[in-house]
Amino acid sequence: MKKIVFLALTLLGCCACESDDLCDQTVNTPRLVVRFYDPNNLRTPFSVSNLTVYGEGSSTPLVSKATLDSLALPLRLENPTTYLLQTVVSGTITTTATLTLSYTPVQTFVSKACGIRTYYTTLSATLQNPNHSWLKGLKLRNTTVDNEKKAHLHLYH
Repeated sequence: MKKIVFLALTLLGCCACESDDLCDQTVNTPRLVVRFYDPNNLRTPFSVSNLTVYGEGSSTPLVSKATLDSLALPLRLENPTTYLLQTVVSGTITTTATLTLSYTPVQTFVSKACGIRTYYTTLSATLQNPNHSWLKGLKLRNTTVDNEKKAHLHLYH
């Protein structure tokens, strides 16, 4: 009788085990890729000097005093996301542009091991007061943010 109970418990234990799932792919939530251009030369990216980027309501910069021609910005699940882009005009004088991004987040289940991936559709972007900003305009290149291979948004300065 003891052997039957032991055998039954062993068999039950083996059947109750779950295999270890390993995520065999990279599952990243893509960021919004932004490229900077001179409005008079739309073919070649044009770097911004001393750029600092803050998420609205945050005192910790995502980018600090960098010179770059592109950047990748994370989008929140809560809609919209607003960024403050500051650049140094001269000395310690800065000017700030406000970029607001609206979109629809879409979450997809990849697997138990990999989890959930989020991408964004119906992207729209606006600049607050572009006539009084160091950023002179924008062009939305792609309304779906599902990878980081190409720029989604062009900003002109």
